[in-house]
Amino acid sequence: MFKQFARYWWLLTVFGALLIGLGGMMLVNDEFGLAELLRYLAFVLVGMGVFTALVNVALAKTNSSDWRWYAVAAAELIMGIVILMNGEWAEAKFIMMIAIWSLIMGLYLLYVGLKESSRSVVVLLSGVVSVIFAGLILFDSVDDSQLHLLVGLYAILLGVYLGNGSLKIRGYNQKVQAEAPSKPAEQSDNAQVSTEKDA
Repeated sequence: MFKQFARYWWLLTVFGALLIGLGGMMLVNDEFGLAELLRYLAFVLVGMGVFTALVNVALAKTNSSDWRWYAVAAAELIMGIVILMNGEWAEAKFIMMIAIWSLIMGLYLLYVGLKESSRSVVVLLSGVVSVIFAGLILFDSVDDSQLHLLVGLYAILLGVYLGNGSLKIRGYNQKVQAEAPSKPAEQSDNAQVSTEKDA
């Protein structure tokens, strides 16, 4: 499932760039608030849902589609449409969802950053920021004006994280493509050796 979609790593890059741009607009433009951010994210979710579904349909022609990607596409479409239809409800729920998600992501980043095999100061700091951000929202410790800035900063952080992840997926995809041509050659060599032994 992952290998099939690794070739579309650039989609995460685009989504990350959009989040960085939207987060930056929230920081520099007071009139660009959470409602506007949600509206843009809703259109992005709808676009990603349609794109994911179309890619899976294309993969079905080669019998390599996966029903789980249809579920992902449906979830993206539903979330995007719900946000567009009921902005006020989505705004209230979105803040809580971001807090819970950032707490889970922060704890995961702390775990990864502290592991000896993947120890990283950048990942560790990202985890600390995520946990602090989640705590401030869950314990209602920020004003609306501060929340506006925090969401903008976190959107930028999430965009950078997605961009970094997409580059790792790109590296994985290039590695898979580089190894693919060598496998038939290895099989041919093994077959030739086997033939020589039989002879």
